Amino acid sequence: MVTRLLMVFFALCVSYGSFATSDGDCETAIKTLFADKVTKEDAADFLKVQGDITLHRLAWAYLKAQKTDQTEKLENVERTILTLLDEKYTSTDPNFIKARNTFESQPLSRSTLEDIAPYLKDVLSHEFGKESAPFVLNASDLKMLHSIAKFEKKSAINGKFESRMLAQKSPEGMLNFVKLINSAYKTNQSPSEEAIGVELQLKGLEKTLAGLQKRLNNFLATLPVPSQCMDEILCEKTDFPSLFNQNENIQNIFWTSLEDKLLSDDLLLDHMTYGELWLKTSGKIQGPTTGQDQNSTATTSHSSVHQRSTVVGKTTKVSPVSPVSTFYASSTGLYIEDPIEIIIKDKKERKPEDWKSFDKKYLQAMSDAILNDDKVFECDGHLCDRKTGRSISLDKALELLPPKQREEFKKDLKTNDPGLASSQVRAKVNGDQSFIYKGKLYNLKGIILSPEWMIASEMSKKNGILIQPSRYSGMENGYLVARADGLLNNKPHFIYKNQVYDSQTGRNLSSPFRSLASTEDVKINKQRRVLYQNLSDKETIVNFHRDNPKKDGCQHYAIIDKKNAEISVYNLSGTLVYKTEVLIGVNASDAKTKWSEYNEREKLSSKTTGAGSFTIGEPKKGDYYTKNYSNNLLQIQGQNVFAIHQVPNNLQQRYSAFGTGNPMDRRITGGCANLKKADYLKLVSWIKPTCQVYVLPEEPNNKFIVKDGRLEFVSTTAVANANNYNYSHNGPTYKQIKINITNSNGRSTDSVPFVKALEDEKKKLMELFNLSNDDYNDLASVAYGIMGNESDFGRSKKYWIKEHDQGDVILAKAAKRLFNGQNPFDKSVLNTSRGFTQIKELPDGAWRKAYPGISKETLGDPKNSAVSTIAYLVGAVKSLKSIARENANDPRKVRITKENLVDYLGYIYQGRRGALKSADDPANADFNTYVQNLRKHMSYIEIAQKIE
Repeated sequence: MVTRLLMVFFALCVSYGSFATSDGDCETAIKTLFADKVTKEDAADFLKVQGDITLHRLAWAYLKAQKTDQTEKLENVERTILTLLDEKYTSTDPNFIKARNTFESQPLSRSTLEDIAPYLKDVLSHEFGKESAPFVLNASDLKMLHSIAKFEKKSAINGKFESRMLAQKSPEGMLNFVKLINSAYKTNQSPSEEAIGVELQLKGLEKTLAGLQKRLNNFLATLPVPSQCMDEILCEKTDFPSLFNQNENIQNIFWTSLEDKLLSDDLLLDHMTYGELWLKTSGKIQGPTTGQDQNSTATTSHSSVHQRSTVVGKTTKVSPVSPVSTFYASSTGLYIEDPIEIIIKDKKERKPEDWKSFDKKYLQAMSDAILNDDKVFECDGHLCDRKTGRSISLDKALELLPPKQREEFKKDLKTNDPGLASSQVRAKVNGDQSFIYKGKLYNLKGIILSPEWMIASEMSKKNGILIQPSRYSGMENGYLVARADGLLNNKPHFIYKNQVYDSQTGRNLSSPFRSLASTEDVKINKQRRVLYQNLSDKETIVNFHRDNPKKDGCQHYAIIDKKNAEISVYNLSGTLVYKTEVLIGVNASDAKTKWSEYNEREKLSSKTTGAGSFTIGEPKKGDYYTKNYSNNLLQIQGQNVFAIHQVPNNLQQRYSAFGTGNPMDRRITGGCANLKKADYLKLVSWIKPTCQVYVLPEEPNNKFIVKDGRLEFVSTTAVANANNYNYSHNGPTYKQIKINITNSNGRSTDSVPFVKALEDEKKKLMELFNLSNDDYNDLASVAYGIMGNESDFGRSKKYWIKEHDQGDVILAKAAKRLFNGQNPFDKSVLNTSRGFTQIKELPDGAWRKAYPGISKETLGDPKNSAVSTIAYLVGAVKSLKSIARENANDPRKVRITKENLVDYLGYIYQGRRGALKSADDPANADFNTYVQNLRKHMSYIEIAQKIE
């Protein structure tokens, strides 16, 4: 194919995207230039640098595609490549099938790597944007792999290739990039070392590649652009490095020009055999403690540089529509559309217009406090009250603590730094265990902590295994400090360098190859639920997908906002990639889209666009769809009427409803979502079969929630006919738990079997009481805490006396009644509390038949005590929910929510229901000694739940 002179370099100067065709003069000139100007020595230098670049690009792709967390082993390069390819290519592509099969059968072969490399290149180019171009395989890399592979092909026997790296400067010793990378990241490393720092090493590779690219550019810069290819107006500043790096046609021409110099293979044998290249993963890195640059030489394949990389997220086509104004809350790491919405939702009397003049930083800090359910927050070094939003003094903030705690804590306020004192008080008042001040991690006593030790300690507790602090040595200090603070305070996320990370795995949430751990931490999940309870429906959906990524299947989802008559597309990292107007049903209702009349004479729909969560199904084909929609229709699984499609061909008048500026004008369909044809074609570039589509509700009592790790559409009130809506019908799905007693004060000969029973009986009790995993895990934690409160885990002398001397207990109760002027012979005297959790009355119900051996007399058995306590707490929760509904309309009474329910179970257990209902002296869990002790004892355990 030839090239046209001006067209070529107009294209190159504008976009460098392609090498257009012309009369051949320019192409011939470039070939001549390479042949004349590139000597054999130059070619040797080029090969050396290009070999280094190709090796490091493959290593970058390998690390980028890793999906392990810090408790799993790294997969090898060949398996990683196959996993990555299988996500993008289907079994219907015969060329891919052949290449994949040969690679899978001989994954360490240089030849099969050459065959599969073009597909890998396409996947990487699709996954990553222009900013990652220097790290992604290009045509020159493919040529390099081809040149090396030809030695294997010459020596192949019956289709079997030699994969070993043998002697230097021999055909059998040609570089095997897969083996080199496997060696670099697996050899001489323990399992714990293998899984740590995957993303942290990417930055070192990126710096190395930047240095190699600079060397290549310096070489290419010596080559002049031929006059036949120069347009003086358009291409005054064109240079060869830019043309070569951004135009694959020129790379291919360059390699063609080297053919005569490679005929003898001397260059390849001298520079591309075993021992010539090693993986270099370090560069000039940021010192972890001094904050100054440290000069670090390139290391060999076994080095492990722990650096924090800014992971480049998956890039997608950019919509001409600008995204809505969103931000990640400064400490929560959540996707938030509008902090003012969160602030006014916190107190009904707040009005949006009163907050519009406030500084954005202040609004973010206050919304963070609301999402975290904090009492105070900091802004510009000052403490502010979450309830009033006003600045308060340290003394005023300390009044939010119980008197005894307040006086004890004041002894720890020894600093003269007002900023440090402010952060210390904030952490204490909000119930945190640590805080960050000027880049350092502190405990509540104001003592600086080692982040490596704290992370190792917390991960050991949460996973029930011993993790050494050395596992985290060498990583960037700021990253370690932020993660340690997240783990100590059970935060789902932490922020570092404006990037959001998962606290449990340490992984960047924007990474398209990120995955969660094999188990989830119940305390972190609980805090995540606390954060979610104040989010809008759209924010809940977006944050759920950020927290629960998936590598398989669709990587985008759509949200239909009925109130604004818009449809938006997001990727799994929470980035808005497309938004446009959509036509929806006439009626403002969340009821299902269905036929109200359907017969031979008339077909009438409900004209409602039903809210809910939907999955795109396989398209239906036929004359009807061709005639009416030109086959531009997305079918919805399980829906007979609702679909997403272009404006019907026979209803072109609907186009006039677009672009009026009034969403109400777009409420004109029978219930389906209609788009302009051009907009529909854009939408389906992301949304395909298996993708999710969410239709936001507009009725006040309908909402999206996260329950048991699932996103569900529910009603918050009773509905007369729930079948008229698309409500979620997911029943509880049992997930196994492991309860680790992490504090020796909570470990006893009785608490260990008590905890074991809570683990073993979970499935049975969930079924008996129709509990979700979240509900059961909360109750299990409370049951253990009550055991600590009531019997000191079976060690209390008072408990021992009550269990072994019931006669004395009854006499003491009778004497007390007599002293108080009451009848000492009342039957209540005989009704004593029994067991490790001091249960007075065993609740009735079907559970008694399932556990016939349980009675008050057998509650000295830890298993019986554990099961009975769960049964008792289930009834207590029902009482609390009833009280919560009564209190909802009276701001003077305590506000009981699903997520603070646990705190107020202590009041039920104490028999203090009156305080929960009081408007004059409402319950305050923070000032209740029983609840404080309950929280302390609950902190002695960590619950890890298996992810199914």
